[in-house]
Amino acid sequence: MEKKTFFYVAIGCLALSFISLFFPVITYVNEKATKASYSVFTLITKSSEFEETILRKYKGPVVWDITGGITVILVVIFIAALLCAVIGLITLRAQRPNTWQFILTIIGLAGVAVPSLVLIICVLGYGKYFPGKLTFGLAPIITIASMIVCIFAVIRRKNRVAEELQRELAARGLIQRGGDL
Repeated sequence: MEKKTFFYVAIGCLALSFISLFFPVITYVNEKATKASYSVFTLITKSSEFEETILRKYKGPVVWDITGGITVILVVIFIAALLCAVIGLITLRAQRPNTWQFILTIIGLAGVAVPSLVLIICVLGYGKYFPGKLTFGLAPIITIASMIVCIFAVIRRKNRVAEELQRELAARGLIQRGGDL
């Protein structure tokens, strides 16, 4: 059971991150107090509305031109990274996982957090240039927190596998302690 605990924690965190896609990712209250909230799915399906309602009202310096297309690309990165993370976690359940499985999983988990980090940085750095109030929703916070927990679970699994291998090699006499013999 202890060997699978990492898997259940990691899959639980990924599931929580996926469920957070249904929560608002970004919220905008314009100067007339009209609120517009967008989840990841509404950003994909209504990217032009997002551009018209929010992005066109930006009055600050343009460092990076974020259009509806860029938003869709960030969502695609999130979904591709989520798939990599799930595939990596499923293959990590093997008795003796390989290094590529850990790398695939960590890249997937980090990739899941990237769009959320970009969103938080953009809102904190450039939200003041909108005539209304731009805030990020609950989804980016949930995603980043769950990915941190997930990455720690995977790293712990990697360390346990390495310790197991060391014990097996030592038991077979293939590892000798250093020093004077």
